[in-house]
Amino acid sequence: MMTSSFNSYATGVFDVLNADVREALLATGRRLSFSDGQLVQSRGHNTLDLAIILSGGLRMMTFGDDGSALLTAILGPGQQINEVTLFAKAARTHDAVAVGDTELLTLSQSEYLRFSKKYPEIVQALLVSNVHRVHQLVEVLNDLRALPKSLVLARLLLKNARHQQSSYNSNTKNCVELGLTQDDIAMFLGVSRAYLNKVLGGLSDLGLIKVSYRKVAVLDLAALEAWIQKHLTYDPVELFEELDVPDDT
Repeated sequence: MMTSSFNSYATGVFDVLNADVREALLATGRRLSFSDGQLVQSRGHNTLDLAIILSGGLRMMTFGDDGSALLTAILGPGQQINEVTLFAKAARTHDAVAVGDTELLTLSQSEYLRFSKKYPEIVQALLVSNVHRVHQLVEVLNDLRALPKSLVLARLLLKNARHQQSSYNSNTKNCVELGLTQDDIAMFLGVSRAYLNKVLGGLSDLGLIKVSYRKVAVLDLAALEAWIQKHLTYDPVELFEELDVPDDT
């Protein structure tokens, strides 16, 4: 089951496949292990393969020539990378760094083609996963273009808190300590830690969050959501839960 740590709520390919196809997939390709902080792949490389996270996680980042680093997401078990290279023959868009001890299942282009002919379910699974990912990224882009940083941050904290609730079946809790660091947040927003501390301080003064050493906790999910709705200039569009989608859509 996919458990993403930060800013990635897209369904992973393993979440869509049934148990029999997952087992067949696990018996295909090869497994690679990485230690915490190890560079898994670099932006610009064009090896034709598909990689699925089995354990640990991946920080999807972009490193600048000046030493800067931007964080797009932290992916968790069940999620996949490198579809853009495998299907579009395009260069990889991110540097990937292991989060904790990480194991990947990798399929070469020929292995994927053989597997998809025998188990065409993987094609639909990748389509669903990537449509979810595009939907999420468009919403993030809208936030970054249209909203002040304080509101972008509040939306980010709320989404991660809701996702963390869902991942750990703790939907009854209204207070959530987030599994992400202030460094992660600053790298995602593209701001300095000093600026981030100022914005976090504003939300903390409102009693919506608690800031401790490197960590952030949402104190009242309902209150944070109400504050966001009050200040939004457009209606956010979230992914439907499967059971909420009418049969005729």
